[in-house]
Amino acid sequence: MNASKKKLFIGVGGGALLLLALIVTFTSIFGGSRSRDNVTPPLYDSAQNYSDYENVSPDLNYGGISSANMMQAPPPGESPTNVAAVAGATVERQIIARAQVDMQTKEWDAQMNEMRAKLKALGGFFEDNNIQNYKDARHGNFVARLPSDKLEDFLVSLEKHATVTSKNVSYTDVSAQLIDTESKKLAMEAERDALLGLLSKAKTLDEIMNVQSKITEVRGNLESYIGQIQSLKNQAQYSTVTMELSEVTEIAEVKKPKPPKFTSEAGRRFMESLTNVRDGFASLALWFIAAAPYLVVLAVPVGIVVVIVVRKKKKAQAAQ
Repeated sequence: MNASKKKLFIGVGGGALLLLALIVTFTSIFGGSRSRDNVTPPLYDSAQNYSDYENVSPDLNYGGISSANMMQAPPPGESPTNVAAVAGATVERQIIARAQVDMQTKEWDAQMNEMRAKLKALGGFFEDNNIQNYKDARHGNFVARLPSDKLEDFLVSLEKHATVTSKNVSYTDVSAQLIDTESKKLAMEAERDALLGLLSKAKTLDEIMNVQSKITEVRGNLESYIGQIQSLKNQAQYSTVTMELSEVTEIAEVKKPKPPKFTSEAGRRFMESLTNVRDGFASLALWFIAAAPYLVVLAVPVGIVVVIVVRKKKKAQAAQ
């Protein structure tokens, strides 16, 4: 093999090693991060969580009776609760809507009559109200509850005899929280049923007292979960409107926010660009830090190839 062929062979081999090392580096760093970042956890992993709840107190011993037997005997006349039954159920979205409204009016009595009549017509009610009489005016704070699908209609009616100076409406999706609480409730029901079955098998006073103590604890947790579920559903079904009404002789002018000036907007966008550049350099630095071990491994074969090429070149020059 002549010198030119050897150089070509060495160059091709070094290039192949370099390409392979780069592929391994990028695949390990970016491929691994993508596989972690793109994993979207399910809203609720029923297969895993419900199976955990079904195994109630696997290592506990109540009054000398094993919990394995505890799960086998439902109380007379009752069937054991199947916690996994809701695993595939479709849960309707539950959204809690809240509104905060500040108003001014020169027609206090007309506005109050309108609010009362509208609430009654929409199936709502005043949950709380506090009216203060000052020397020249009245001021009131009110909390109203009404069906969530009637919220917008009620908010529009508030402007009939008053001027709305501030309004804020917020929405909170509690569907996932309800699913989680429902699953815990079902788990407590399953454990309660199992404990009641265990109670019927208890023979000594110590066994009975131990099981009854556990039943009391489980029932307390169950009532707590039931209360949370009812509260969330009630808040989703009935929206809450907090209102502040002031009686005035002159309506204050509501100033609308002005659009940002060109210079301030340009400055804001420039600062955002600088922030993006800074974040880009930070990400690049982190990449080099993460890739350092791979680069060290890569440097070994590259260094060997360079040494071989340099030596071959020196020998060729010396032969000439």
